[in-house]
Amino acid sequence: MEGVTMLATKAVVKELLVKFNPDVVILQKSKVSTVNRHLVKSVWSSWFVGWATLEAYGSSGGILILWKEDSITVVDSIQGQFSISIHWKFNAGFSGWITGVYGPSSYRLRDQFWWELSSLYGLCNENWCVGGDFNVVRWLNEKSSDACPTRSMIRFTSLIEELDMVDIPFRNGRFSWPPFRD
Repeated sequence: MEGVTMLATKAVVKELLVKFNPDVVILQKSKVSTVNRHLVKSVWSSWFVGWATLEAYGSSGGILILWKEDSITVVDSIQGQFSISIHWKFNAGFSGWITGVYGPSSYRLRDQFWWELSSLYGLCNENWCVGGDFNVVRWLNEKSSDACPTRSMIRFTSLIEELDMVDIPFRNGRFSWPPFRD
C-alpha cells in the first residue's frame, strides 16, 4: 500500500509542477533517505534540475529543494539539523537564500530549532525566503483546540518579529492535518 501512496504523491507533485512551472520548489516530509537523478526526474520531467536534501529520519521528516538549473545557479548550501538552505542566483543577476524547514514536533527540541533559524538569519541576510513545516502555529484559530497560547506559540511569534520575517497567511489546507479551512 505504501508504494501506491508514494506513486500517488509523485503524480500530484508532478501535476502541480507542470501547472505552476516554478523555478524553485521546497518539498517537506519527503520521507526519502536517498535522492538521485532518477527520483528527481520521476517528479520533475527535466534533466536540468538541481537539488539539495535533508534526509528523513526513519519515516518522518525530510526536505527536498528542487530548482531549474537553466534559471538558477546555486552558489552554496547549508545543512542544519532542521533545515536545508541554498544560496542561489537567478541568471538575470538577483540572488538570495531559500531555506526549507521541518521543525521538531517535540517541544524539547524547539529551542535548538529557534537557535538554528536565528543563526541562519545572521548568514542569509536580507533576501531570505523560509518555507516548510514549522510544527508550531502562531494563532489559536490554527489549532484544533482553541485553548490558550502555548509557550512555543509565544516564542515562535517573538522569533518571527526578531528576525523581521513576514508570516504569509496559510492558504489551501487540503494536504494538512487537521484540514485547515481559510
